Amino acid sequence: MKNEVRKPELAQIRAEYQRATAYKQRIGLYETVRQNENFFLGRQWEGVNAPDLEKPVNNIIRRIVTYAIAQIVSDDVSASLLEYRHADQQLDAQTLEALEQEIGHVIERLSFAAMGRQWLRDAAVDGDACAYFYWDATKGDSGEIACEAVDNTQVIFGNPATGEVQKQPYMILPMRCMVQDVKRQARENGLPDDDIRAESGDGEQPNEQQLPGDDQTTVLVRLWRQEQTGTIWCCKVTNDAWVRLPWDTGLKLYPLAYFSWEKVKNSCHGQAFVTSAIPNQIAINKLQAMLIKGVKDMAFPKIVYDATKIERWNNRVGEAIATIGDPNVAVARVLQGAAISPQVQQLVTALMDLTKDTMGASDAALGNVRPDNTSAIIAVQKAAAAPLELQRRAYFQFVEECVRIMVDMMHAYYGVRTLRVLDEQNGQWQETTVDFSLMDQLYQRLTVHVGPSAYWSELTQLQTADNLLEHGLMDGETYVRSIPDLYIRNKQGVLAYNRQKRQQEQQMAGAATAAGMASAGPEIGAAAGADLPQDAVQAILGGANIGGMTTQMEPVQQVRMEETSAVQQMLEKMKKQEQAPPSGRR
Repeated sequence: MKNEVRKPELAQIRAEYQRATAYKQRIGLYETVRQNENFFLGRQWEGVNAPDLEKPVNNIIRRIVTYAIAQIVSDDVSASLLEYRHADQQLDAQTLEALEQEIGHVIERLSFAAMGRQWLRDAAVDGDACAYFYWDATKGDSGEIACEAVDNTQVIFGNPATGEVQKQPYMILPMRCMVQDVKRQARENGLPDDDIRAESGDGEQPNEQQLPGDDQTTVLVRLWRQEQTGTIWCCKVTNDAWVRLPWDTGLKLYPLAYFSWEKVKNSCHGQAFVTSAIPNQIAINKLQAMLIKGVKDMAFPKIVYDATKIERWNNRVGEAIATIGDPNVAVARVLQGAAISPQVQQLVTALMDLTKDTMGASDAALGNVRPDNTSAIIAVQKAAAAPLELQRRAYFQFVEECVRIMVDMMHAYYGVRTLRVLDEQNGQWQETTVDFSLMDQLYQRLTVHVGPSAYWSELTQLQTADNLLEHGLMDGETYVRSIPDLYIRNKQGVLAYNRQKRQQEQQMAGAATAAGMASAGPEIGAAAGADLPQDAVQAILGGANIGGMTTQMEPVQQVRMEETSAVQQMLEKMKKQEQAPPSGRR
């Protein structure tokens, strides 16, 4: 039928997996990843048959890679919704705030900063990094979004000529799992488990070793976009059996985010940061090994003695040596060792410096210089970090794809949830209900804001806020909002107290003004106090309690009220004197 959902066969999935592994072997991915991992970890002499040769390791590769990773992950990542509206529907600010906070909670719960270091390490050493998101129904009350890092050797693209995940016809993730766990999953899904058995790996993992009695098998997780439904479908199989039949995940996007350290044309796999430095590292290790051997063999002095006069040479301290003949005749002499050319060590140093400079990790960038001129050092460090800008942008794009996948999974699995939102007006947490299933009806645009979290950046931000406040370009509330959270604890409480205090002052000022107008004259007082209750005016005059708020007169206002009362008393006294009858004169 035309609208019938197409489902892959078991033999088709196996054939796709075999073609993908053959492609990876043809481009040398497995061997490249194995070698890069060894050199990064310091296992740089594996396979070398030289028992009499020292095998020194000066691992400049690890220093360079860790420097590059630290330069990129020194920034915190946060996501915000710029637009979230429909043609005839628009979400309020509270709902937008709830969505943003939920994304932040997921990022925090997944330990995104730690996973980011792992992803960047995989990209720099192996060439590619991949994040796989899935719904874990066993976590929380109704399930949670889970994520894990996947090696590039464990990611299969339906079209290996491009690394764009969302443009792939299908994706396959081979996973090594325990046989008993796979059988349990098959039984839970109503499938037989007789054909699920232990199988050896196909060498797709670097440094993979099949242990005796290892009860594992390879499970293939196949994802594809179904044209009839427009959603992502999934299934799980082993070499000879189904683990779970195809089902509709409800997702609009592949739950995979992928990025390469250096793009390679017409290939889904990129080139690692380590690959280009391996030949230089080998040359450095060889030169240092031969330098050590030369020093051991030639640099130390040797003693030559006449065997016809000394039967056996003894080099023990203070012990006598027997000679035949006159002992005054020279029977031995010391031969100085051959001088080792300093060009060997100079070449080693030059290779190390050249390798670090070409990979953007010079001595100034690494901090291996005397801080005589700090401005020049900072300028050089910024210039050295410039070559990593492309990788930083690629990583930020990768994080944005991760956030989009999170939102897609929220729409598919969250349903109606009650979230706590911080009200900016009063600083209190409030609950709001969000129906995530309606998110597919809204046009959304996500952006990922990335800001430096280094200590010096926070100090710069604080100093800038101080300058703006000092020159009158910022009020107190905006100043508190601009200060990093690290320097003010309970910032929202401080802002809420400031707003409450300002509202009380406004109410007191309005009531005091109305009371003053009323004391000046009945007509003016009636006009000014028309909008105020009579008890409020009386309370202001007596400092009574209004709505739970005790009013306090300002010093200036209190003096003015006392002056007005004295004038009124004088006028009343003069009026009584005029009305009194005149007294007789003597």
